[in-house]
Amino acid sequence: VALLVGLGCSGTGSSCGGLTPYPAGTRYMGPKNDNAVNIRVSPQGINYLNTNWRTLIEAFAPGQLLQVPVACTVQNVAVLGDVVIADQGSGTPVSGRQNGSCTSADAPANVQVQVQGFSLVPRSPDTLEATVTVRINTGAIYFATVDESLAICSFFSGVKGNVSFDSARNSPNTTNRMRAQIKFSIDQRFDKLLAFEVTSIDGTEICGASGAPGQPDCIDPGDLDIDGDNNCGNVWLTAANWGPIKNTVLRLISGPLQDQIKKAVGGQSCAACQTAADCPPRTDGNSAAVTCTDNVCMSGGKCAPRFLGIEGKLSLASLLGSFGAPPDAELELSLAAGATAQVNTGLNFGTRVGIKPAMVSSCVPPQAEPPMTAVNFPDFDGEATPGSGYHVGLGISSNFLNNAFWAAQQGGALCLNLSTENVGLINSGLFSTFLPSLGKLVTRDGKDAPMMVVLRPARPPTVVIGEGTYDPVTKKPIKPLLLLTMADLSIDFYAMLDDRQVRLFTLTADISLPLSLIFEGCDKVTPALGDVRMLIANIRTGNSELLAEDPQVLADLVPAVIGLAEPALASGLSGFSLPTLGEFKLKVNEAKGVGRIAGTDAFNHLGIYATLMGVND
Repeated sequence: VALLVGLGCSGTGSSCGGLTPYPAGTRYMGPKNDNAVNIRVSPQGINYLNTNWRTLIEAFAPGQLLQVPVACTVQNVAVLGDVVIADQGSGTPVSGRQNGSCTSADAPANVQVQVQGFSLVPRSPDTLEATVTVRINTGAIYFATVDESLAICSFFSGVKGNVSFDSARNSPNTTNRMRAQIKFSIDQRFDKLLAFEVTSIDGTEICGASGAPGQPDCIDPGDLDIDGDNNCGNVWLTAANWGPIKNTVLRLISGPLQDQIKKAVGGQSCAACQTAADCPPRTDGNSAAVTCTDNVCMSGGKCAPRFLGIEGKLSLASLLGSFGAPPDAELELSLAAGATAQVNTGLNFGTRVGIKPAMVSSCVPPQAEPPMTAVNFPDFDGEATPGSGYHVGLGISSNFLNNAFWAAQQGGALCLNLSTENVGLINSGLFSTFLPSLGKLVTRDGKDAPMMVVLRPARPPTVVIGEGTYDPVTKKPIKPLLLLTMADLSIDFYAMLDDRQVRLFTLTADISLPLSLIFEGCDKVTPALGDVRMLIANIRTGNSELLAEDPQVLADLVPAVIGLAEPALASGLSGFSLPTLGEFKLKVNEAKGVGRIAGTDAFNHLGIYATLMGVND
């Protein structure tokens, strides 16, 4: 449950929800498991994203606007020879404009690309096709010949002019349409993390060029205007609207435009760095170096994939400290997209997940980590409620939940102290009704003595995922979504005797916690407990020498004590918010077991079905 709370954080670099990111250059080093947490975006989810493309594109192009710089460069043009393109100078009045050379004064020409439409189409088995409709406006891009003594321009200091492209100029072709193929893969070099790249871009070719598609899937030279800026330019350019210059400038626009689109996506895909220490190590046994090149982690000519997830230390004391959880109780957690990337009618993404206690607490005996056997990706579509039209399926495997509860128990999160301070009912007066000798032992001047009940789980809890039905009025589970079993839970009873806490007796039992999940608002999830007192077995007593009562009388106290602990347990299972997905959040429709284990009533995954909403809705 602590892990699920941690999932309320998204991204890295700041502390949230009790999760503190690792310092730069430090990362999770424990074992990991494939497909512990799984996400599917359904065909209905793809349709929703296409309908709400402005929200989606905001992550790549804020304000739906891309800025494409065209740097000053020298190109050879027929008849004119070497021509300086984007000979812009640095201001108004321009210093150094059209001086026939590229200098530090020549700021890049700024081409504006306004996104006016966007859609996604899945292409099995691994590609997502993104189609974008844009309006391109270059503004004036200035140029000048290097040779000022051209025969065609004697006495005129060469040819000087400017060119501008506006896709709305040659109506009705007011826009350009481009298609980018985004390929997903699993990078075996780096911990099987999710990688993606733009493999091709169509629509930036010049109309009429060999192999170019027709309008609006190409850049139309008719949307280009060219003017002279000196007498020779007026003669040779304005009158002729010269094709060689047009094609040269369009080629200069086309290349940077493709690069900018790839950079916009690549910036989301590649691991960023300041130094090589910021880069992840190779995990495939290859000793190839990982370098920080132009602020991108590179190895073998390809960038290292960006870590798309959360990683750090999750403080359990911040969640349960008020009930006596040790202050050093914390988990180390790593959760990132990886292991599985599949494209069919929708998108399937798995994760690489690791979780372990930062240290084994002194309040529990060390226990070996349970095996984390990978399970198949859930069949979200096949097990969705008919007609639900869900957008996103989120699955958490039972194997991973068992590993998470092992880590929580070993980290001390379940070592709880319930005392008079945090549960006012706990005092000697409450228990002396059942244990007369207790009153004689600890009552002073007719006053009840403070008491403390200490829970010590000797073995890690185990969890079974069920159907997830519950009473809609009481919210109590009918067929619990989660049945958490705590075997060998020891409960020590202490009382204040002569100014110190003295242990009176110990009860040990096997206890089961039936849980349901209640959804509130758009993305709030709150675990709800069933009646714990109905699921107590194998009660044993010990350390009761101070009391005169029969041990069986002590055993009868267990349901009452667990009843007192329920509010503390419920508080520890406080609500959390589901993680956002970029610019979107999830509205949960249902939660249930997915992937029934043959011959049982248990399931392989806890499945959550949700619809998408904008983060500001």
